[in-house]
Amino acid sequence: MPDQPVRWNAALAYAITGQRWDDLDETGMPELATVADEIGRRFAGGIAGLRHQIAATVQEGGRWPYELPAGLREGLGAAQWLAALAGVRELLSVGPQPDRPVLSDREPDADEQRLLRDVPPHHGT
Repeated sequence: MPDQPVRWNAALAYAITGQRWDDLDETGMPELATVADEIGRRFAGGIAGLRHQIAATVQEGGRWPYELPAGLREGLGAAQWLAALAGVRELLSVGPQPDRPVLSDREPDADEQRLLRDVPPHHGT
């Protein structure tokens, strides 16, 4: 068990911005609103500058979100990490967005209705 809390906030900030901010407060839990606020405050050009950087990175074929260095990955569970990262992205409205909203926000389209009806025989009718 690590002596220090997992560095969620620093890891999230790095994945979004590509900048290492080791001075972020850490509680051992992801603090999405805090990270989003810090990014908006600290990133050169603010959120608009961040969106421009992300678009340029993706357009040039670069990886975004940025891959974490080994020191920031320690103790992060994969499912929790992906959920926290998605939460910060949503708060900031950054990065490539899905072509259509999630199913819970709308009715299924024709393809999704077909998939919902298509169940294996062992599932019954």
